[in-house]
Amino acid sequence: KAFIVMSYKCPSGMACGEWDYIDQVLVRRVGGVSGEDKNIEIMRFITPYGNGLNSSWNFAWVFDVTDFAMLFHDSVEISYVHTGWETNVGKGWDVTLEFNLVEGPWPMTPLAIHNLWNGSWGFGNPADDIDNHLTPVDHTFSTETHVARMHITQTGHGFDQNDGCSEFCDRFRQTLWDGAVVDQVQLWRKCGFNGLFPQGGTWVYDRGNWCPGATVYPYTYQRNVEPGSTHALDVKKEEYTDAAPSGNEFIRSYLIEYAKPANANDVRVDDILRPTNFKEYNRINPVCDNPVFTVTNVGSNPILSMNIEGGYAGQSSFNNQWTFHWNGVLQPGETDTVVIGDVKMVPTSDNQLFTVNITKVNGVADPYALDNTAAARSSAPPVWESHLYLEFKTNNEPYETSYTLMDTWGNEVFSRALGTLAANTVYRDTFLLPDNQCYKLVLHDVDFGGGDGLNFWANPQGGSGYARLRKVNGGNILKNFAPDFGAKHEYNFSTGAVFSSVKNETMHFSANVFPNPASDQAVLDMVSPVRADWQIEVFDLVGKMVMRKEIKNSYGELVELHMSEQAPGLYMVRVSQNNNTIILRLAVAR
Repeated sequence: KAFIVMSYKCPSGMACGEWDYIDQVLVRRVGGVSGEDKNIEIMRFITPYGNGLNSSWNFAWVFDVTDFAMLFHDSVEISYVHTGWETNVGKGWDVTLEFNLVEGPWPMTPLAIHNLWNGSWGFGNPADDIDNHLTPVDHTFSTETHVARMHITQTGHGFDQNDGCSEFCDRFRQTLWDGAVVDQVQLWRKCGFNGLFPQGGTWVYDRGNWCPGATVYPYTYQRNVEPGSTHALDVKKEEYTDAAPSGNEFIRSYLIEYAKPANANDVRVDDILRPTNFKEYNRINPVCDNPVFTVTNVGSNPILSMNIEGGYAGQSSFNNQWTFHWNGVLQPGETDTVVIGDVKMVPTSDNQLFTVNITKVNGVADPYALDNTAAARSSAPPVWESHLYLEFKTNNEPYETSYTLMDTWGNEVFSRALGTLAANTVYRDTFLLPDNQCYKLVLHDVDFGGGDGLNFWANPQGGSGYARLRKVNGGNILKNFAPDFGAKHEYNFSTGAVFSSVKNETMHFSANVFPNPASDQAVLDMVSPVRADWQIEVFDLVGKMVMRKEIKNSYGELVELHMSEQAPGLYMVRVSQNNNTIILRLAVAR
């Protein structure tokens, strides 16, 4: 495997660059200064809107370049091309590229790489349709080739007045093999949950297969071929015309020939998305539950099942205490994102090592185990008191906004659904949560072309709102959420240390009554790890029921018990949930 870690910061004594330009990493030449000129694009990146970023800011992205690893031998010249210019003097970027080359046997030995369609062509011009340039390529494979892989990077730029093509229009591209359509992809990228946040400019708006401050995702198509066979390769864009076209499509594409895969059942762990401290994934971290990572099938058989285990190093109660059995269909060459459900995991210190390991593939041991493991360092999410509330003020466009609080297992604790909020209104929703549990608060904003949070400079007519997580006792602000969060903001927290690494189905509810003794009123504090129906009954000492209440579908609440009409003395409070019951004693004294 080969990948690039690219780090960005403001240059010393200068401000960061201000515009979203196309940047490229190229293999310029191989074999020395007089070597063959290649100019093969191995990575494409769109620079951030750097206005507002300061001298202490830095960020990093990771990009898989394994398809081009055959070029990284002996003397190689690498070029970094910045295609734009800064309109103000004293601005730019300080860029560092770190190549990580993982040694080991090839799962498929690369044999050759060939150019397919490389250029920048107008889109929507009836006098010069882009398909005139994306013509079929007849290719004869070598007698050693068993696998063909197309690698295409395409982004849309410029925009016409009618449909915003190509930067702001959603369009598809088809892949053809011997004249038959074998795949179709939408050339569109959602930007409102971009990993680089905050940044300046109109970063929240969805675009033509790219986002400001993000690497461009390449498209790959892989299939088996007969050695020495000839095939026609082709791509076609969605038909589109405009009277005054101004958009263009920037394409770099290659065909890589591979030998027969070395193994039948072979999977590679690529990247851990959570838990991790890596900045590109900071909008979904830190977490205390449900690991997420990506895998690629590098064997010749479809992957139908995987046995997976993992945990934090040095934690006997966590390390390899959970296992997961994945079922699905992962074709050769395909990559999938694996989500491990019903798992809790909390590091006991910052920067602790989390490891994931695939032990079996299709029911058998993977013949090459060294690429079945990945590790990442992560930190614990913040720990708050179990009694807190969300203070949420809507803007002028409340129909775009919603929010949800979920527990570790994905159960909804509370939500205000899309379309239920009023404009310019403050909502205060109180949560009484069980201790030692994990939670995720998700703020959503939807809009055509990308959500823009509760306050965004480019949408002044939308007005201004805010979201704050507060303590009930004292009202201190625990977390003040940035109002320009885009389409979504995820915030994970816990209500104390989590001591179990697997789902505990036997946890019971708890209840307490205070003050005790009470005079005219007491408060019953009920907490449950799951949603349930509650029955509350109060009896005097002779067994007469003097009060009854029911609470439906709740994790628990603070329930007022009005005792002013009851005589002083001792009372029994019976709290029932499903088949479980708690009996509390309540004294009334005046």
